[in-house]
Amino acid sequence: MYARSLNAKQLSHFQAVGPDYNVTFIEDASELAALDQPFTLLGAGTNRLWLNPQHSPLISLKPLNYVHFFEGGLVTVGAGAMLPIVINQAKEKGLGGLAFTWPIPASLGGALAQNFGAYQSQIGTLVRSMTVYSPLTKTLLTLSPETDWFSYRHSRLKTDGLVLIEATLQLEPMDPSHIQTELDSIRHQRTKRYPLHHTCGSVFKNPANIPAGKLLDDCGLKGYRRGAVHTAEGHANIILADSGSTTQDIADMIQHLQCTVLEQTGVTLEIELEIY
Repeated sequence: MYARSLNAKQLSHFQAVGPDYNVTFIEDASELAALDQPFTLLGAGTNRLWLNPQHSPLISLKPLNYVHFFEGGLVTVGAGAMLPIVINQAKEKGLGGLAFTWPIPASLGGALAQNFGAYQSQIGTLVRSMTVYSPLTKTLLTLSPETDWFSYRHSRLKTDGLVLIEATLQLEPMDPSHIQTELDSIRHQRTKRYPLHHTCGSVFKNPANIPAGKLLDDCGLKGYRRGAVHTAEGHANIILADSGSTTQDIADMIQHLQCTVLEQTGVTLEIELEIY
């Protein structure tokens, strides 16, 4: 266990300047039991805006970044492992199934906590077992997720207050060249809509009957600029942060987008991005 002081710019892929935070890095799951007060868990920064001053201990599982392969396409991955690294290692062994996340630099723990999904796939469907830490009982539990564990942009890891330590995923045998073709295609689809840097992806959840991006587009918000931040030219549900932007700039943009859609359509957009 060790600690570092980091700015919001270092904790989020927006790379926007914000408050400073003291972060404790966990090197072994047993160290979590030494924490005496409720803590906030960090992921890799692909879905969080660091806006407010620190009000709780911040814990990172980044050192838990191991990847172990087993027979039958099973792979056990530590919560801190980055998905692009897992994908490349799996490709070398002829295992696919994670291409829909490419090349988003998310950690496994963060991806499962929000049940990362894209292109009609969700990462929760690949989970066969999980080791989690319960802050309530200060114990490690091994779980086999049931059907209600994962839903759209949600998992019971959040609602039950559990910390993912590792998960075993079921991948599928696939020719490495086919996997690479799939990765190239996914990257092309993503980059033609928006850059993959200085952004945390979709800001709002999709309402029941219409994509959030279409609502924003119909309100004339595609490519909309407000100070040092702007929405993507090809996808208004993506906010991009310019060099020199602050986390408050992003928060102001989010509020403006919500208010504009509400005024013009009557729909209240729910924020998918996590705000600390």
